[in-house]
Amino acid sequence: MRHILLSLSLVMLAPAVMAQTKGPSLDAASFSLPKENDSASIPDPQQFRQLETESSILSPAAAEQLIKQGKDAIDAKRFSEAVQKTQEASTMLNQLSDFHKSLSAAFSGIDAKVTANERELAVQAAVRRDEALLQLADAHIGEGKPQLAIPLLTRVVQSEQPDRDLGKAAYQKLYALGFVKSVYPADAQVKQIENAGSFLTIESAQALLKESEKLAQAQQFPLAVSKAKEAVTTLNQITIFHQALNKAFVGIDNRISEEEKQLALTAAILRDEASYQLALIHRAENKPELAVPLLVRIVQSQQPDRPIAKQAYQQLYEVGFVKVKYPR
Repeated sequence: MRHILLSLSLVMLAPAVMAQTKGPSLDAASFSLPKENDSASIPDPQQFRQLETESSILSPAAAEQLIKQGKDAIDAKRFSEAVQKTQEASTMLNQLSDFHKSLSAAFSGIDAKVTANERELAVQAAVRRDEALLQLADAHIGEGKPQLAIPLLTRVVQSEQPDRDLGKAAYQKLYALGFVKSVYPADAQVKQIENAGSFLTIESAQALLKESEKLAQAQQFPLAVSKAKEAVTTLNQITIFHQALNKAFVGIDNRISEEEKQLALTAAILRDEASYQLALIHRAENKPELAVPLLVRIVQSQQPDRPIAKQAYQQLYEVGFVKVKYPR
């Protein structure tokens, strides 16, 4: 009863307290939008603060400044600093490109001039972003991490196309690192870097699988799993990058396109074999629930009538995940 009386007294006091509160009252009229032709209620655009050209995170000038700082750091062999500055610039330019692209799409069919202008700004930002990515790749190579440069270079080839200057430059860096087999164009004078030390190679993945197998035989399962997972990830990345290069060269150089297709296929088959080895290790450590997703993925990737897929399906049958044998 006491609690009820207290609640009632608070409700009765509330209007009085609100009446005594100082400050302007807020009502629907306070938030009303200006009418379409009410020029007096529209603020002067000059009164708004403009984007600062050299400090804003969405300013091309600020991105240019970061790119220059990154280039100076590369020249001075301060590669960690170069990576930081250039990465920031590429992210900024990518955002600018995306925003202008969105605005161009929004004005399509409404205002052709705005659409064209925004499209041009999006293209300019994208090209400068790709130039920044090339610089970032150089910084990673300089710090002895070419495996971080390969995804960037592949992205530039995709974005710019192999027959444009930036696309050519990116592909030639991939050739210099030994990630691709053929130079483009065929008469280009590009030297391959000796002992590039890239971890994104089929040979490095196979070495990891051998280590994993030895560790599994010694029943050091956590380490064996770690090595096998690393091999699967490496081979999956190699597959994705060669697939991207294959598509980029279609209709431009069919010889390289076919070559990249075969490299992607080889890496994909090895990836599935590595996944099968990882699944067997999970079974050996009595964790079949971790093996099942890997085995299902292999059957999907390789088709059920291929040898590795048949083996994967047999493993699924043995752990009781499927009930029908194949082949019967």
